[in-house]
Amino acid sequence: MYDFNVFDELEQKQIEENGGVPEDVHESLKDSIRIFGLIGNCIELFIPKFFGTFNALLGDERPESQE
Repeated sequence: MYDFNVFDELEQKQIEENGGVPEDVHESLKDSIRIFGLIGNCIELFIPKFFGTFNALLGDERPESQE
């Protein structure tokens, strides 16, 4: 199996040589993560409710549970 510690060491060496990630790149990445998180939350919360409402408007009646 490959030793991934070698890759981690190489990454740390490159960061040290280059002085790290530029601040504007870091902020841009954080902003992108926030935007995609917001989009994901909206999809997770509102799309199922939208389709439920759409089905109710079309008259999709679910049978009552038989007891």
